[in-house]
Amino acid sequence: MLKSLISSMYFAGALLGLITSGFCFDNFGRKRSILAGCFITTVAALIGFFCQNYELLLVIRLMQGFGNKMSGTAVFILGMELMPPSYRNYYNGFIQLIWCIGYPIVAALGYFIKDWNYQYLACSIFLLLTTIPSIFIMESPRFYAIKNDVHNIKISIQKLAKLNGIVLNVEEIQ
Repeated sequence: MLKSLISSMYFAGALLGLITSGFCFDNFGRKRSILAGCFITTVAALIGFFCQNYELLLVIRLMQGFGNKMSGTAVFILGMELMPPSYRNYYNGFIQLIWCIGYPIVAALGYFIKDWNYQYLACSIFLLLTTIPSIFIMESPRFYAIKNDVHNIKISIQKLAKLNGIVLNVEEIQ
């Protein structure tokens, strides 16, 4: 029963993350939501390294579910918004492939690192390393459109055009 409660807390956190993430995406941005979710998940894993009681472990699992679903959903949405429609199916497959690769990595981690506190430490280091690239991603022009921020829309579109090798004068965009 206690093991199932630990799993249930993760999924309760995931549900809370999904419920609140839409609000966060539209009000704070996809990029900030990714960083916030990654931060919450990484901090929860780091706290897990020091965890010595069951109640704290339940809170950690809730935080992990919340942060993981917030950042994962934001990455997916941001990618879909930035991806040309003809490549969105490939992007979706790529995101699912990352999950498929991640499961055996976590299983191997559990096989080689027996102490669960050190498993949390290893996960927090891995999470920190995978969070670093998120700092350099761009915000979605759609977020700026929601905020009616024309200046940043033009900057985002200019970055996308440059990334795709297109010369675009954004000053002509109304």
